[in-house]
Amino acid sequence: MPFLFAQSGLVSLFVLLLAFMLCSFTGRLLVNVLQELKDAGVPRPGYGDVATMVSGPRFGMFMQLVAPLECFVYALGNCSVMCKTLAVAFPSLGAESLVSASCALAVIQCAIPDKAYAYLALFSTLSLIGVLLVVFAYSTSLPEWSEKIELVVHDGLLPNSFSLALFCIGAHCCFPMLFNAMGSKEACIQALQLGMLWWLAIAAVSGLAGYYIFGPAAQAIIIDNVGLDVQLRPYPAQVAVKALLQLLMLLHCQLKMVPVSRPIAELWNQVLGWTVDVGQGGVMSMLSGLPVFLLIGAAAYGLMDLMSVVDSLCGSILMSLNAIIFPSLAFVVICRPLGAMLWLSLSAGFLGIALAVFVPWQYLAHYTPSV
Repeated sequence: MPFLFAQSGLVSLFVLLLAFMLCSFTGRLLVNVLQELKDAGVPRPGYGDVATMVSGPRFGMFMQLVAPLECFVYALGNCSVMCKTLAVAFPSLGAESLVSASCALAVIQCAIPDKAYAYLALFSTLSLIGVLLVVFAYSTSLPEWSEKIELVVHDGLLPNSFSLALFCIGAHCCFPMLFNAMGSKEACIQALQLGMLWWLAIAAVSGLAGYYIFGPAAQAIIIDNVGLDVQLRPYPAQVAVKALLQLLMLLHCQLKMVPVSRPIAELWNQVLGWTVDVGQGGVMSMLSGLPVFLLIGAAAYGLMDLMSVVDSLCGSILMSLNAIIFPSLAFVVICRPLGAMLWLSLSAGFLGIALAVFVPWQYLAHYTPSV
């Protein structure tokens, strides 16, 4: 998150708050829609079921593909960050070897059932907090801090910053799995709100602190600032500090690979006609995950140097559709709200459409050479 602040300034606090409020609202809408379908007799409602009820089987098939695609991008980003981290520790190994090792390990991890994996997911979050604490501890040894605080750095990049924030918090594609696992609308909403509050707190504190320390020099991957001063000149860092950072970042990214791969594996099983529950773990879950990670590995290798563009574009298009536009549309059509809830839902949907259109147009205008 320090990179987000370096890109946009202190106004990033408002960007994070807006992303939190919007995703919390649309998450609640989506859970209410899922409850409606469950009450109507759908045992394990998902995005495809919701979309089919909204606009027929073709739209249902479309959303059944789009939702796992978002999870695919999350896994792609994790694999890319992890391989860049490994490349620092093992510079003699090529990117293809690092990607292959990560994906092979992820396939083995698929054998762990979801109930047990929940503890590993918690450890992944704690590893990320550990990364931030180690980086901030390293910063105390720097000869100076940037302390260059601006309210707005580049106002034209605010939509891009919002799409990056949305990419981090808008994991709505996984909400149906959580809803079906929790078994209760109230418990699911409570878990979502708590998780998003934790995200907001960690993102705001770490982003603001990193921006105050590193200023415009804050890197997209925060551990890249270790070994550099605030002018991006080489600055000595203890080998133990670098090793600890690399270990924590590897744990964080590798442990996140399996949860985001589950919806893709479920889609693969549906295509093959398998009735395997990928969340149960075991050999069949590994077989379901194998083609998924073959695809993730190939994409990570090919797009490793373009992840910032991929993240931003997916945050504006995929996440806007999955996390804002679709839940708002589904809630209006299925739950038929009245009064303020109707207008709030429609407003959220229109905001998602604006974001999905503006950010790609901004990239196109920036990267297209003038004639």
